[in-house]
Amino acid sequence: MTFNIGDLGYYATHKDDIDALLNICDSVICNLDEAKELFGQEDDILTLAHRMSEKFLFGAITDGRNGAIVFHNKIMVAIPAIHIEPYAIVDTNGAGDHFSAGFIYGLMNGYKLTQAGRLGVLCSTDCIGHAGARPIGGYGSLKHLAEDVRNVSA
Repeated sequence: MTFNIGDLGYYATHKDDIDALLNICDSVICNLDEAKELFGQEDDILTLAHRMSEKFLFGAITDGRNGAIVFHNKIMVAIPAIHIEPYAIVDTNGAGDHFSAGFIYGLMNGYKLTQAGRLGVLCSTDCIGHAGARPIGGYGSLKHLAEDVRNVSA
């Protein structure tokens, strides 16, 4: 089971329940602020990712324009962000969900860790370029990203 908190407000009001959920999950995906709240306020992203990789089978910490750290079976990889001019960022709503979907899709379909992380970044980048959290053209409209990533050696 993968855990994604989605909103830090939940942790403030349901800390014990969320901690209990984390104890039965095998994976977690969160942004840097969420990772700090859940796993160590004072720690940097690499320390947090290492701590998470010791506890969970796979997961990721996203960090906006700094990309993401992804891990699987205690192997960690830094995935760079795709540069986007600030004027081209339309709406970040749903970007984390798109990252999660791309990353998990990649892992579930046998992509290398770098490829799965790259797919997550590509999906989230697509999301922030338009209004709304759903892909323009429907869910199948991101299929070309998965195919492109799959065909590039990692």
